[in-house]
Amino acid sequence: MRAYGETAELIAAGVWAEANSRIDVGSCDTIKPSLATSAQKGKVTTMPEKTAQQDDRRSGFAHVKIPAAFVHPYTYTAKDGREFEKAYVDIPKGTKVNGIDIGGYSCDVFMNDRMKQQMLSGEQPTLSFKGDVPVAIWTGRMGDPEHPYQRFEVNPWALVKGMKANNEEFKATKAAERAAEQEQGVSLKGEAEASREAADALSGHEAKDGLAQDR
Repeated sequence: MRAYGETAELIAAGVWAEANSRIDVGSCDTIKPSLATSAQKGKVTTMPEKTAQQDDRRSGFAHVKIPAAFVHPYTYTAKDGREFEKAYVDIPKGTKVNGIDIGGYSCDVFMNDRMKQQMLSGEQPTLSFKGDVPVAIWTGRMGDPEHPYQRFEVNPWALVKGMKANNEEFKATKAAERAAEQEQGVSLKGEAEASREAADALSGHEAKDGLAQDR
C-alpha cells in the first residue's frame, strides 16, 4: 500500500530518484481532420471534423474523466507553510501506454474548483495534464523490498489515450455482462413458465383420472 504522506514529502523535497528506465511514448501522431463532403446546389463543400482531442491540443492540456474512487484528495503543505489542494490518482488496472500495462501506478495532480464540484456532485472528475510536460507515475515505496519503488515518465497525451481506451473497454464489458444477465433472466423466466404449464397440465390430467374413477 502506498504511503501518501511519504510520497508528498518526496514531492516537496524534490528528491525523486532518477528513473532507471523510462516509458518511451514518443511523439503523438499529428491529428488529421477528416473531411465530410456534402453537395448543395451543385457545389461541394468540405468541412473539417472537429474532435475533442483537437480542442485539448489547442488548449495545451490533455483531459480525461476518471471514476471518483480512483482520486484521493489531500492537502500538501510546502516548506514555507503554504497549503495546496492536491490529489493522488490511482491509474486503473488494464491501462496501457504503447502496449505497456501501467495499471496500479499512481500520479499526482492539483485539485481545482472544477474537480471539487464534480466530485461533490457525484460526477467523474476531469483530470488535466499539461500537454508538454511528462507525467511522473510511480508504484511501491522506497526501502520496501516487497514493494520496490519504481518511477517512470509518460507522455500526457499517450496516458490520456490509454486511460480513455481502458474506460471504454470497461464500459463495453459491463454492457455485455448486463445484456447476458438480461438474456439469462429471460431464459430462466421462460423455463419457469414452461415448468408451471407442465405442472398445471399434469394437475388437470390427474383430476380427470380421479373423476373417472369416482364414476
